[in-house]
Amino acid sequence: MNGLNHLILTKIQVFESKYVPTFHMVTPRDFYSLSYRINGEVSLKTPTFFNVSTPDTLTFVPKGRGYETEICTPGDMVVIHFDAMGESGGDPKIIFPANPYKFRNKFLQIYQDYLAFPPPSYRALAGIYGLLADLAEEKGQTPHPILAPALTVIHQRFTDPLTIPDLASFCGVSDVYFRKLFSKSFGLSPLAYIKKLRIEKATSLLASGLYTVSQAAYACGFESESYFSKECKRLTGLTPSQWKG
Repeated sequence: MNGLNHLILTKIQVFESKYVPTFHMVTPRDFYSLSYRINGEVSLKTPTFFNVSTPDTLTFVPKGRGYETEICTPGDMVVIHFDAMGESGGDPKIIFPANPYKFRNKFLQIYQDYLAFPPPSYRALAGIYGLLADLAEEKGQTPHPILAPALTVIHQRFTDPLTIPDLASFCGVSDVYFRKLFSKSFGLSPLAYIKKLRIEKATSLLASGLYTVSQAAYACGFESESYFSKECKRLTGLTPSQWKG
């Protein structure tokens, strides 16, 4: 993302987007797009690129780049469209930031500033420049494209008892190579990643105030409430009861 350092913004638009499952083609556009996905899952595909945007990821689409997109699950995101002097071409990029909440807060602040101080105010513009500077230095994961089919399956079927051979077969690679590539991309084994995803989904259900601990545990693929409670405390530092809204 180093090319973002050299862009000089000329126009900006910031908005919140809500969407429902669908499939459509996005024709090449005369602006750049940068978004933070709050929830939901969307796949992006070009002739040379395929990946899945999941909650707490960022998506960058260069100016003049068309793509196919399939909205797998409903959700919403904060979107920044901008035109700029400078070049940052190539394929779309989906970034799994090391600290997603830092970027989430930045996107939400930019959106609030854009609403409160419409262009030509410099407040939102300054926030976007700061965001681009942070992205240029971001050391988070950018998953290898080979992993995209497995990531789609994981996020759609995370409650199922998925196995390494199953996931590797979706990607057309050996079990050993799949483990190595996945761990290099995420710093976690595939099964640890699935457990982390289950915990994130379960704590989100608890925070809604609509689920008991037992209901959230079983809804997210845990075989027992006690095991969920143990792993929730270990991975988040909070007990399930402390997550309840």
